[in-house]
Amino acid sequence: MKTPILIQTPTAIAPARTIASFPLNTFLENITVDVEGNLFITSYEEGKVYRVTLDGAIAEIANINGNAAGIVVDSQGNLLVAGATEEKIATVFCITENGNIETLITIPEAIFLNGMTPLTDHRYLIADSYKGAIWESDAIEKTARIWLQDDRLAGSNPNHPFPAANGLKIHNNTFYSNPK
Repeated sequence: MKTPILIQTPTAIAPARTIASFPLNTFLENITVDVEGNLFITSYEEGKVYRVTLDGAIAEIANINGNAAGIVVDSQGNLLVAGATEEKIATVFCITENGNIETLITIPEAIFLNGMTPLTDHRYLIADSYKGAIWESDAIEKTARIWLQDDRLAGSNPNHPFPAANGLKIHNNTFYSNPK
């Protein structure tokens, strides 16, 4: 049996330090790291993606004109962002290294796309925090399908806007989703 990644307490904790600061009430949603150590952070309500360099410099690199939630770096170094258009259509956007924004996939059946994690070099899992589902998207085929759906992935109260399944991770071939 595999040992879950959170079962052991670290023996030493790295000291905390501020890398970058954003204005009060900025709704930073998700984060990913590229091979050079740059952080890419989504700002949900603004629909913006920021890059934070190793020395703490912050730069806005894209504005998707909608909402930006989940984010991953693909095998070509592009950013894939799960969110929604201004019309609230669930969409996965591709932001190229030169800043061009393209619609990769629209998923009109999705309710609230959120956290993402790579499944293979071109397939990704995306949490749908209100539908109680995990979508599998294929960036080459430009398709999406429900990979997993269960009431335990949905919010417990449909009238409460707090999302359920959100953060996703695959570690040592084991899939993790945060609890609701």
